[in-house]
Amino acid sequence: MINTVLFDMDGVLVDSEVFYLVRLVDFFREHHQHAPIDELKKTCGMSMDLFWCTLADLWDTDIEPETVKAMFPIEGENDYDDLKNPHVHYLLKHLKARGLTVGIASASEQVEIDAMMEQTGITPWIDYTLSGADLPRSKPDPLIYRTAMQALHTTPEQTIIIEDSQVGIQAAKAAGAYVIAKREERFPIDQSAADAIADDLMDVWLKIEELL
Repeated sequence: MINTVLFDMDGVLVDSEVFYLVRLVDFFREHHQHAPIDELKKTCGMSMDLFWCTLADLWDTDIEPETVKAMFPIEGENDYDDLKNPHVHYLLKHLKARGLTVGIASASEQVEIDAMMEQTGITPWIDYTLSGADLPRSKPDPLIYRTAMQALHTTPEQTIIIEDSQVGIQAAKAAGAYVIAKREERFPIDQSAADAIADDLMDVWLKIEELL
């Protein structure tokens, strides 16, 4: 019997991937660098370590990933309430009403997860959070989801994971859970490994209901 639903954050609970892409384009232009948008789109779902290495590789001259990270602007906090995906409150309320445990397992820093929950008002419905930045291995390694399930005293057979990125889907499947992908067609993401693909969070709820 399903008792737990775990969510990725970026692209699932909040539509932040395009926002990040715009920041990347602006960052490269400000430093008079040319990085094709199609290449920047490939950073969707990357771990932070791989993300900084990829940006360094796209630089016109030799540069260390740590240098790029230091240059990247930290001002301009995300307005997560403006970025929250439609039906996120509806979905979370209905999950809790059915007695399910709800968690977030994201590659984002814990401070960003906390800010997202506070700004979007979803904190009352979240039982557990885990940042991949605090783990030694990142998605597509299943460690983040195995760690979350262990902490919540549940099993893969009792867990549904909601993802969007290819590496996230791979991690969730490797962890043994049932995976629903929130459809994403703006980025070059292969979602075919998911057990189901939902058009939006309302569709996610309909697919979860079928499994309860």
